[in-house]
Amino acid sequence: YGGKYVPALSYYILNNPNLYSWTFDGIGIGDGLVDTPTQVTTFADFIYYHGIASLKEKQFIEDLQNQFTEAYNNEEYNLASNIFWNINYFIQYKNIVNFYNVDCDVSCGLETYMWGGYSKLLNEPSIKQQLNVPL
Repeated sequence: YGGKYVPALSYYILNNPNLYSWTFDGIGIGDGLVDTPTQVTTFADFIYYHGIASLKEKQFIEDLQNQFTEAYNNEEYNLASNIFWNINYFIQYKNIVNFYNVDCDVSCGLETYMWGGYSKLLNEPSIKQQLNVPL
């Protein structure tokens, strides 16, 4: 639900700056879905028109997207979720695109992403202090 609650909370904070003693500059959402049906049904066009996938791969993803839409519209959310993860798996693990670095070409794998960077940042004393986390 991070794609729903984080933007709403951020909107509230930005519109009520006098309630807080700290400066709020923005938000970050990791793997967030804000409008699931729209986001899931645009993967094929995105990867094809950015030159990341072939026409055959685009058509394969479109078929999965259609299955997702049908399941979602029929309120079969578990099935829709499984189809969503099948789309993600195909795109990401077939090295079509690295979701964590879309500038990376198709020869890049997930190993190029600095997985420990987020953890390193959150363990910085200054960041912990700002987040009111014990040092």
